Amino acid sequence: MSVRLLIFLGAVMAATSTAQVPAVGTWETFTELSTVRAVVAGSDGSALAATGGGLFTYRPSTATFEIVTNAEGLASNDLTALAVDSRGGLWVGASDGSLNHLPDGSATWRTLTDIRESNRLLKGIQRLVPHGDTLFIVSQFGVSVYRVDRREFADTYASFGYSFPPICWDVAIANDTVWVATDQGIAAASVFAANLSAPTSWVRFGTAQGLPGLAVRTLVAFRDTLLAGTTVGTGVRMGGRFFPQPSLATIRTQRLVLVRGSIVALSIESGQSTVSTLSGPLANRSIPTPAVPGEAVDLGVGASTGDLWMGFPGLGVGRASAGTWDWHM
Repeated sequence: MSVRLLIFLGAVMAATSTAQVPAVGTWETFTELSTVRAVVAGSDGSALAATGGGLFTYRPSTATFEIVTNAEGLASNDLTALAVDSRGGLWVGASDGSLNHLPDGSATWRTLTDIRESNRLLKGIQRLVPHGDTLFIVSQFGVSVYRVDRREFADTYASFGYSFPPICWDVAIANDTVWVATDQGIAAASVFAANLSAPTSWVRFGTAQGLPGLAVRTLVAFRDTLLAGTTVGTGVRMGGRFFPQPSLATIRTQRLVLVRGSIVALSIESGQSTVSTLSGPLANRSIPTPAVPGEAVDLGVGASTGDLWMGFPGLGVGRASAGTWDWHM
């Protein structure tokens, strides 16, 4: 993999230097954009980043970025999740449970407040996972199903039969099964179950079923084989239980992404971020570039371009291409 890393620091400083000075008596919002929580690779080679200060899009071809905050229609600037659905619509989630949707071709943000207005104490959006015309919304307390074509919520799953409510992190669909990553292991249920809101519909997987650890942060399905990345290693589900992934068995796995028939893994090793590729669930990993100092929080890979982007809290976003790691501060 050709790799070149661009790190963009001081997004606020750059935004301030290029923006026009507002007239006396008007207000303009300037926010902290370097705290990246989620990254998506655009089809045009750009990167979209959800940050603690709003949303920005960076375009390497022009070395420019666009900023969207609550001044432009977002419900919150404290963003935590980001995704593009099957219709090309852009979704962002926030720490207070707010959701915003920008349909493809539209200039107006829609706001969804159902999760924010729930009576849950912890309701931040952890991840947004498109699946056909469905968007799985992973909040801290559960998984909500949103029908993009109908513009309506279908259901919300929580507790999953655990004695104490878990914190949810990710969701994946494999073998007609919904898999939910939590801080207490993995909960799974058939997509054909009559009532997924019932705790009895769910089966739970923990270390007794082969998971390296209970704190599961990321899931990915590779040809109906599930991989689960935890804070202490990655497991592969085979024959009803999990087995160690040979190259990542004892390595903290932050993110697993499937792209172009390969698995791309973001792992944290000795305070550094390592990106590796796996040709299959049990394949040894390939590490084409040196590790990057710091702990990246998310990984985005362009399905058509192959561009690799990483998000770093307090640093910004990084792009990989061209064979070396280059830092721009």
